[in-house]
Amino acid sequence: MVKEGGDPKKERGRRIRSLRESRGLTLQELAARLGIKYQSLREWETGRTSPSVDNIGRLSDIFGVHPTWIWTGKGSKYIKAKRKDEANRVEEESPEARRLNRAIGEFVRYLRTRSPEEVKLIHEIAIKILEADRGARKK
Repeated sequence: MVKEGGDPKKERGRRIRSLRESRGLTLQELAARLGIKYQSLREWETGRTSPSVDNIGRLSDIFGVHPTWIWTGKGSKYIKAKRKDEANRVEEESPEARRLNRAIGEFVRYLRTRSPEEVKLIHEIAIKILEADRGARKK
């Protein structure tokens, strides 16, 4: 149960942490799904900062809860069954999908250590690989 009635940022952070822990996710795992640094997520959870509207939407999609509830703690917590079912499918990922999510998170962290020129080159190479793969699948 999330305690309400204090600082709005801290309350929001408690709700986010409660959602993360209810799914057994680490800070790093949820941060990778959101495409953010785990330190940013930790700051949300402690109430030092708040997530952007886009990230509130991502949290809503991941956990199947209403974005207004995440932001304010008011209203209905869970969203319509169809979106909730979609969110649950994400949570029921295979171990392989979880490994892939972790690998993507590691790759993003790696890219953050590279220069803008190196990131641009890596991006161009990745696009060429994807285009080649798309072309091969059409045949």
